[in-house]
Amino acid sequence: MEAASVAPVERRVDAAEERRVIIASSVGTVFEWYDFYLYAILANFFASLFFPPGNYTFQLLGAFGAHAAGFLVRPFGALIILVIMVIYVTMVYGPIAAFLVELFPTRIRYTSMSLPYHIGNGWFGGMLPLLATAIVAKVGNIYAGLWYPIIVSLMTLVIGGIFLHETRHLRLDDEASSPAPAAAGMRA
Repeated sequence: MEAASVAPVERRVDAAEERRVIIASSVGTVFEWYDFYLYAILANFFASLFFPPGNYTFQLLGAFGAHAAGFLVRPFGALIILVIMVIYVTMVYGPIAAFLVELFPTRIRYTSMSLPYHIGNGWFGGMLPLLATAIVAKVGNIYAGLWYPIIVSLMTLVIGGIFLHETRHLRLDDEASSPAPAAAGMRA
């Protein structure tokens, strides 16, 4: 049996679409670099306004030095945003670990914590990009892919509300001393 080969589809770009892409890229570049361009044009004004009087060369070098510092520090904005995102992720995953620990009795608590964590993150979280993209491709609406995480969240809420019990006033000693439930099909 011969494997079917898929020929790549060649997509031709017409002149109007190419022009639209060039214009959009140019407008985006103008918005991105406008403040640097404006500061460079007004460096003479900023030099006399913000730097000590007396030596014009020093004032102009100070103004262009501030311009260069702004240009060089620019990538650190992305680093700051990345740090903020990491903080948000830790704010989410810290309580998840505490919640998962409380789901199980103390005698099996840490051995059984891995299963719901890996099912939740591996299957539901890991499949999110694939399934959301497939839903968008099937339906054609870019917002249709949001239904997958919404449905998973609602399932989690319903299942948690039905099967989880409150452990706030339960002593750990009482929980550990209770007899282990017999597995289905096993004799006690």
